[in-house]
Amino acid sequence: MKHVTPQRLEDEATARDWRLVRINGSHHILKSYDGRLTVVIPFHRGTLAPGTQRSIMRTLGITDDDL
Repeated sequence: MKHVTPQRLEDEATARDWRLVRINGSHHILKSYDGRLTVVIPFHRGTLAPGTQRSIMRTLGITDDDL
């Protein structure tokens, strides 16, 4: 798995019609286009922990090939 920055994941999410609904501290909360799914992307450090990244990618429907 490629390690990516939180900003890269957020950019990929917005390209897939997810929208940023609010920012709570260093966490960006995004909702899907239909409002049924929510994902939180932490902006704590350079890259995300592998498990956190994998979970966010699964929710967004992103594969390693998309990055």
